[in-house]
Parts: sequence; structure tokens; C-alpha cells
Amino acid sequence: MSERRPAYAPAARTLPKRVIDHAEFSDARLKPVVGRFTLANLRVRITVNIVVISLVVLVLMGTVMAIAGIIQVHSSQDRQSRAALASVREFADSLDGTSGFEVPTTTETLVYSYLTRAPRESGTTIVGFVGGVPELYQAGSAQAVVAKSALMDRVTSLVATSSRARATTLRVASHDYRITVIPLRVVGDEPGAVVLIHDTDEALDQTINLVRLFSGVALIVLSLVGLVTSLSMSRILKPLAQLRAMMRSVATADDLTQRIPVSSSDDLGDLASSFNGMVDRLQNATEAQRHLLNDAGHELRTPLTVVQGHLELMDPTNPTDAAHTRDLVLGEISRMHRMSEDLIDVARAATPHFVRPERISLTELTLDVLQHAAQLGSQRVALDHLAEGDAIADPQRLSQAMLQLVENATKFSAPDSQIFIGSGIGYEPTLGGADSPITPTTRTLAPGTSRPDEPWASLWVRDHGIGVEAHNAPRIFERFARIDHQTPGSGLGLTIVTAIAALHGGALELTSRPGCGSMFTLYIPLTSSGNQGGHHE
Repeated sequence: MSERRPAYAPAARTLPKRVIDHAEFSDARLKPVVGRFTLANLRVRITVNIVVISLVVLVLMGTVMAIAGIIQVHSSQDRQSRAALASVREFADSLDGTSGFEVPTTTETLVYSYLTRAPRESGTTIVGFVGGVPELYQAGSAQAVVAKSALMDRVTSLVATSSRARATTLRVASHDYRITVIPLRVVGDEPGAVVLIHDTDEALDQTINLVRLFSGVALIVLSLVGLVTSLSMSRILKPLAQLRAMMRSVATADDLTQRIPVSSSDDLGDLASSFNGMVDRLQNATEAQRHLLNDAGHELRTPLTVVQGHLELMDPTNPTDAAHTRDLVLGEISRMHRMSEDLIDVARAATPHFVRPERISLTELTLDVLQHAAQLGSQRVALDHLAEGDAIADPQRLSQAMLQLVENATKFSAPDSQIFIGSGIGYEPTLGGADSPITPTTRTLAPGTSRPDEPWASLWVRDHGIGVEAHNAPRIFERFARIDHQTPGSGLGLTIVTAIAALHGGALELTSRPGCGSMFTLYIPLTSSGNQGGHHE
């Protein structure tokens, strides 16, 4: 029910201002702050970049939210104005005498009748004007609005100048109001109007509160993003820090024993693995260089001392003594030449390109080695078993290894004995041969090698020589190891063969029985399928 003639204070009431403080930043303020935070490492730079990007995204989201709220408020007020105009027209149409309602005879009763039937909208005040004076209003919060004299003075002036329905915005005491004026009158009576007053700022308060809440949540989110990003970057970039520390250690202390722990399979993990591999090769090359210098200095000193001693004692006037010394010096020089070549091969075996694998025919490789082996000694060289199939290996290095094993066999076998060469795929050779196998007393793998798990090929050389005692088996693979110092050689042959086997991912195995002979077998992995076969000779 509407109330008549409300009393409202004629004096203007001072309303509290809504002040929104805008924080302003200048370069002068920022420079000291930035100066205290030097972005000295990658982790801080990434964290700051992510936080800044997140801040920009959140600011854009807050801006869109605020704009959407403002648009929604204005759209709602426009919709309510149109709905009010439609309801007034509907009300006027209902006063045709057939609806059961009493037809108003004065403007005041007309306005009063509408106010009693008008729907109440939240945030909207409806005031009825009669004769240019606010006479009626809906019960509720309208008293507070009508009590604002400055606002009502502006609304009264607007009603006095409005002959038709209109909507406009009034700003009173830094406060915005949306005003909709709909004239109503009974013919022949004084003019009247229905005025809808929407408090725009009050309607925007909800949006402002929502933006404030969003700002608080955004601040918490930014803090969490910064913390999580910093912790994540510390964990992710830990290999880089270790890499930097290791590079500094390698550069300053020549420490090649440290390695970066690889705990992931991502790009940083691959980088750490690659760096570890590089340090491995660098360490191997450094150790090979050191061993080469030590070995060369140690092994070449003896023949040089022998040459020097004989030359100092030689009687140049005695042709027999001079000829004997000449033969001895040439022999020592030949031994030094062979030793230097072996040392170079040992050093090269530590480089990554010492072995160059390709697809080869094991049949052709075995027959080629058999042909060349016949020229190495007086022993008869025969074929023990022939593989039929292909393998991925370096044919030059395998031939070098097999011929080295044949040469060793000629040194420890009788001149009229027989040496056997064989190859097979998945074939296990036996000491003494398949027809008359001999039970070995020694079976030893060369250090640093292991038999492949995948399908493999075997290449071997066996003899009927003196064999190897069990206690000497581990020593024969050492550098410059010579069980019998009367036998010529540098003691590096098996070292080279072991390196070739290891670089192929395979193994070198010694099988021996003293007095019955020895067999050295190379086991190398196969990477192609369907390699089976072989026939016995």
C-alpha cells in the first residue's frame, strides 16, 4: 500500500563520497626496487616472466569482469525502464471499464492506482508526481531516496519539462541515478507522472565488491604462482646448475671424475647425459694420453738403452763387431717401430671413431682372414667352421683382431702344428674342435668386456700350443704383459683385441688347457635378424 505525502527534509543532506584510490607508480619509485632485485640467473628471470604474464592475464580478466558488470547494470536499468513503460500502457489499457477496476477520475487517483499495482523491483524507487510535486511513493526504501532534496529537486525539474516518456541519467553529489519519467494524467485534470529512480552506484556496488574479491584472490594466486614456479624451476634447472659447477670444476681443477646425476628423460636430462658422455670421452682420451706417454717412456727406454750400450761398446775397427752391432740395432729399431704402431692403435682405441660399423658378410670376412693368416707363420692354418650370414661390425678392425690372435698362436705353437680359424652365428666353439673336444681348465673374459645378450656371432682362433696356466690367465690381458720374455712381441696385442671387442659391444674370451692349446673367441652382437646357419669343415 502506498503512503501519502511523505515528509522529507528540505535541506540538502551531504552524502559520503565514494573515493577509489588509484595507485600510481613512477620510474623514480621503481628504480630503487629494481636495483635491489638483480635478475642474475635463469630461474629468477623465468619466475618473474611467468608472474608478469599471470598478472597481465588476471588484470585483463578483472577488467573484463568490471566492464561486463557495468554493462549488465545499465542493461538491467534500461530493461526495467522499458518494462515500466509497458506496464503503464498495460495499466492504461485495463481502465476501459470492463476489467472490474474503478476508473480513476483524477490524476492523483490515477497515479495512486498505478503505484498500488506496479511490481516492486530491487534497487528501483517509484515516485508519483501530481501537479509537478512528488505526492506518492511505494513503501520501502523510497523514503531514503525521496529524502534527498538535491536529487528530488533535479527530478522535479525533469518532470516539469517532460511531456512524453523519457529516460536519462542524473549526477547528483557525485552519485549517478538513472531516471525514467512516464507522464500520466486524467483529461481535464492537472498533469501527473510516474518516475522510476534507479541508484546506479548502488547497483554497481555489487560489481565493485566482486572485483575487489577477485583482486584479493588474484593476489593469492600470483603469490602461489611465483612460489610454485620458483620451486619448479629450481628442480628443473638443477641439472644446469650441476652442469655449470662441473664445467667450472673441469676448467679449473681438471677433475674429470664427476658426473651429473640424470633423474629425468626430458631435454635437460638429455643435456646432462650428453655432457656426461662428453666428459667420459674426454676422461678416456686424457687417460689414454697419459698411458701412452707412460707406456712409451717405459717401453721405448729399454731398446734405446740397449742400442746406446752396444754402440758405446762397439769397436768400429772390428768389422765383425760392427756387423753384429748393426744387426742388433736394426732389430731393436724394428721392435721399436712395431711397438710404436701398437701404442698408436691402443691410443686410437679410446677414440669414438676407432670402430666404424657397417653391414658385412661373416663368410667373406672369415675367408679373407684365413687367406692372410697363411702368411704369418710356418704353421698350417685351417678353417674350423664358417658362418653364413651378415653382421653390423667394422670389417677392418675384426680382421685386425683375428690376425693378431693368429700371430699370437704362431708364437706359442710348434712350427709343424695346425691353427684353426672359425666363425658362427649363435655357435659355441670348443677347445680341440667339435670332433675331439678338450675340457678346458681356464675360461676367462677379458676385463671390460661382457658377452652380448642379444643374438651374437662368434669369431675364434684355436691352436694346439703350450696353453695358458690358470694363474697367468688374467695377466695376459694387461698392457705389456709377456708371460715368456723370450718370445718376441710388445705385449700390446691382446690389449688391442680387447678394445676392439669392447667397442663392438662384445667380449673376448680365453679358453685354455696347459699342454693342449688355447682358444680366443670374439663374441659380437648382431643387429639384423635371420642370420642363422653355418657349415662344418
